[in-house]
Amino acid sequence: MKFNFPAATKFIESNTMREQIAHCLSEGYEAISAIKNDEAETFESAVEILDGLHGYETAIRKLINERGEEYVERARQAVIRKNDERGYYGA
Repeated sequence: MKFNFPAATKFIESNTMREQIAHCLSEGYEAISAIKNDEAETFESAVEILDGLHGYETAIRKLINERGEEYVERARQAVIRKNDERGYYGA
């Protein structure tokens, strides 16, 4: 699996999955808060969006450590199938 950010090994080892997902959600709220008056995103919101991605990558690394790469790849393929069936990928 390709990742965009270095491994945050501190959190892979210390956070439960529930704690890691809660952290990711908090980054989403920070991104929303950084958008002022329902206008376009700001640099600050972009940073928080990417920080959320980093958090989710940490959760994925935790899944790989606990369940293996094949498990995560099967889940990734299931997401692609589900979203393709919903028409998310265009015509």
